[in-house]
Amino acid sequence: MYYLCTMKHYIYLNRRNDTGEVFYVGAATQPSGYTYCKPGYRATQIHKSQSSWMDVYNAAGFTGEIVAYCETKEQRDLLEIALIKLYGRKDLGEGNLVNQTNGGAGSKGIKRKILPMTRYQKKPKYK
Repeated sequence: MYYLCTMKHYIYLNRRNDTGEVFYVGAATQPSGYTYCKPGYRATQIHKSQSSWMDVYNAAGFTGEIVAYCETKEQRDLLEIALIKLYGRKDLGEGNLVNQTNGGAGSKGIKRKILPMTRYQKKPKYK
């Protein structure tokens, strides 16, 4: 069923089907030009590009739920950041979220793997 969209921005949670535990906090915006939308489309989409998200999905399945609608993108970003802080990121040892950033626009707080420098250093020139 489709509904008239009055607010374009929303925050959603993905919960494990086996325990009900929140494992991902997401933010989405209804594409411009759409007057009617299927509520929570992004909340129920599979995140194939994120391997840690797929690990949870393959092990337990998931349920998506919209927790808030926001009038502006700025409000949406602030709420996403607050929820990620509340639930905590797994990669930082703060909680069980598989989110790879602190939320909001961009990649703030991303934890990158650091490769050994010896692999990329220039070899010394011997005379």
